[in-house]
Amino acid sequence: MQKLKRTLSKFFENVLDSNSLSEEDTNKSRSANQRGRLLEQIRRPNPYYSDIKIFDAQESVECVSVIDNRRLAAGLVSGKVVVWDILAGRELAILYNHQVSISLLKSINFPGQCTKLISIDKDGLITIWDLESREMLKCFMLSEDISVRLMLHIPCLEFPDVITLLFGHSKLQLCQMSSHQLQEPFSTQDIGRTNAKDDVVKLLESSEHVVCISGHAVDIYEKRWDTNGRLTLQHVDILVRPDEKSLFCSATRLSEDKFAVGTLSGEVLVCKINHRMEPTEYPAFLSDSPVNCLLKLHGDLLLVAYEKSIHVVSLLSGKCEYAQTFSSSLGLVYYVPTSHLLITQNKGSCKLLTWDVNVLEEEGRNRSNESLCTLHCEGALLAHTSTVKGVELCCHGLITYSDDSLVIIWKNKDEEMIRLLTAINQTSTIS
Repeated sequence: MQKLKRTLSKFFENVLDSNSLSEEDTNKSRSANQRGRLLEQIRRPNPYYSDIKIFDAQESVECVSVIDNRRLAAGLVSGKVVVWDILAGRELAILYNHQVSISLLKSINFPGQCTKLISIDKDGLITIWDLESREMLKCFMLSEDISVRLMLHIPCLEFPDVITLLFGHSKLQLCQMSSHQLQEPFSTQDIGRTNAKDDVVKLLESSEHVVCISGHAVDIYEKRWDTNGRLTLQHVDILVRPDEKSLFCSATRLSEDKFAVGTLSGEVLVCKINHRMEPTEYPAFLSDSPVNCLLKLHGDLLLVAYEKSIHVVSLLSGKCEYAQTFSSSLGLVYYVPTSHLLITQNKGSCKLLTWDVNVLEEEGRNRSNESLCTLHCEGALLAHTSTVKGVELCCHGLITYSDDSLVIIWKNKDEEMIRLLTAINQTSTIS
């Protein structure tokens, strides 16, 4: 079996790379030269991804949403929403309602009901779609002068038919409606914040709480559901940042009751969700630039991304276990937990680098000063011809999208190998 795996690994590196782009996956309108350049970039070995599938939206892609194992939606700069069949590689529908660029997409699944898709454009227009009938179910705006930046769907097992959405922008607003009666009026609450002048930076959720991060303050709310499924967010704690130079700018959830926030001055604070929030503060790690991104790695490790460096910090000791500097400013930083893979991008680049994240157990250290974590650059994802705007994870691998109108699914090599091994074993059994 090991020999077969090694043989298949060579097969994926040498054979599939040359067949990774089929004529079906490229739009017929692309010129031969464009296709040639694309093939030239894609046909380079990568240890994690063996094959790709390309969807051409014909215009700049602003955001994507993975609906389920089979379907993918993309929001375009013109306001259109395109839905594709991932497995068949074909377009299922184009949804028309928005007149300006789509900024957010979110799919919601209800037991025994059709899947809903929520699209939000840059003017703040919110549309709810039925993905089975492809009909528009509801269209509304929170306010004429509000551009929605963030949306959090808050499900409740006791009330599965209630759609509860929390919107973050210059305000924090809670909307609730019945999934069976979307044409009926819905309730909207303005949620009080400590500093209402700040825009909302991040929204985090646990089973019992919602955390709202804005520049000057972190507000924690407790969820309280009544017998009719109506949600009230009760303010229970606050963390204030009065210094204008060290405002909150990023955050990530660490566990059910812990989260981390980063500041403009480079500090990282780890907070526990309770009625007396007492944060553990970590000093700036070799950088006084803003914390652009925080990512929870496996184990008790936190990745802190600054403008031109990344640092891996132990949440137990507070020690910086690994540091990597870059010559250019970082853009996207994304972690794939299933394969312990880190994706980085230089700001404005069409290329993504893949890093293998290797973590040692505490008892596995050979020396007391040996680092718990190391990163090794394994290769690059090269296919887009303009700046990559985002990365998403799906069961088939990674999804990337950019201004070049392409949405690309990079298939996971291990899964492709397992699929081929299964097919070979089944063939052997039959014969």
